[in-house]
Amino acid sequence: MAEATTEQQQTVKVVISDDKLEASIRWRPADDEAAPTRQAILDALEAAKIEMKDDVVALVDEFLQSVETGEPPHEFIVARGRALEDGKDEEFVWDPVFDKVAQDWQDDAAVNYYSLNSIVTVEEGATIGTITPAVPPKAGVDVLGRAIDASRQPSHITLADSVSRADDDAARIVACVAGRVVLENATLSITEVLHIAGDVNFKSGNVDSVIDVVVNGLVEDGFVIKTTKSVTIGKAVQAATVHAERDVIVRGGIVCRGIGRISAGGEVVAKFCSEANVRAGTNIKIAREVIHSFTHAEESLLVEHGAVIGGTHYARQDIAAAVVGSDANVPTRILLGIHPRILEEVASIDTEIGPKREAIERIRGSVQPLMANIKRLTSTQKEQATELLFKADEAELEVTEAIERKEQLLSCGNPPRPSRLLVGKTIYSGVTVAMGYRSTAIIKEMNGPVSIEIRKVNKVTEMVAVNQLTGSIHVLPSRILTIEELLDGLPDGDAKENGPTETADNAPHP
Repeated sequence: MAEATTEQQQTVKVVISDDKLEASIRWRPADDEAAPTRQAILDALEAAKIEMKDDVVALVDEFLQSVETGEPPHEFIVARGRALEDGKDEEFVWDPVFDKVAQDWQDDAAVNYYSLNSIVTVEEGATIGTITPAVPPKAGVDVLGRAIDASRQPSHITLADSVSRADDDAARIVACVAGRVVLENATLSITEVLHIAGDVNFKSGNVDSVIDVVVNGLVEDGFVIKTTKSVTIGKAVQAATVHAERDVIVRGGIVCRGIGRISAGGEVVAKFCSEANVRAGTNIKIAREVIHSFTHAEESLLVEHGAVIGGTHYARQDIAAAVVGSDANVPTRILLGIHPRILEEVASIDTEIGPKREAIERIRGSVQPLMANIKRLTSTQKEQATELLFKADEAELEVTEAIERKEQLLSCGNPPRPSRLLVGKTIYSGVTVAMGYRSTAIIKEMNGPVSIEIRKVNKVTEMVAVNQLTGSIHVLPSRILTIEELLDGLPDGDAKENGPTETADNAPHP
């Protein structure tokens, strides 16, 4: 709290809270000190510029009564402001029919990862929901009598031409065309979709689209779906290939049996994932479990209420799961932070730069003395010296470009903040965790909630397990891996298709 005092009356202090919503009087009497007078307190409040309202004066009298009874509090609130009441943004509420459609398949998911606008398709003229009006903020006032105004006004939903307000009820929103309902950046619209009522199989054939694709059924073995926008699959994906430049939403599971691949420029979302190869330009979100799969997330892998068992899993930012590994000690590999393929390329650049720098130094070392006595050189010697210097300049330019490429790789590849493995319940023996070049092997079961991360401990970089309840830190034995060890078991070309320069933010959107 900030303190305001008067020079005239030192025995009474006026204390104003940092938010200026409360003012108190503080009095700590000495043995021979008389109680402060009413006027002294009022003078102190006035000197502190407290707005002198009737309720303030009444509270001062209440304080003096407590002094007379011999039980004065150390600090007594005599003025209260009125806090700012934030407004409420305009909100779109789904019609119960569509809300139920979305919720039915989420009932057994412990957390709602699923964006409703990715799965709801409507017919022309259907009521899709209502808009709850915005509520404006109510200004507050502090104890000094100054108004506290809202820093922002509530936002409103913009309606695209594909939706409109109903004639009989302006809050009710109806679809002007058939398609997929999208609420994005406070704009409500309906986008055109390719709607497959059944399965993707020999009857439908492969799908190559430039619009959203919605499949009511499953994607059977060997079939391919590709789109420049998003894919929503009502049931499961078998040993098939699904690629979307935006999101892939699978209402059922991904069961690839080691064949096929799921990839997205944005998010991949599913109930479960088994023996699959899944890549996402942002997050991978799985409700239940990921079993014996390879996953690659340019942001995070989130299985916060499920298990990650077996396979190799990379995330540039975080991996979060309730359980990692199993009591059968199934080998489970976790990779976090800058990707091993990027580290491989950085190491290759360093290997390339070294000999070039040595060659540049040799050339300049041999030519420099000659150029110091250039008048004594023959025309042939001058020409040779000039050619050698030109080669040195070319090599220096190549070194500079290589260093810039290295810095760009490191800048794009490193996560915005330190990566972590977050385990809610249990991490089992058989799990290995690598962050950059550093790796640790879990040899003893640990109970969560625990975070495995890299920290400085006594000025030494260590991999540690941090108890999320107590904050206690346990140093884990770790070692530095070679590039070959980091790359072991990774699919060829991994991190190149969905690398750090091709995420959802900059993936091409037609």
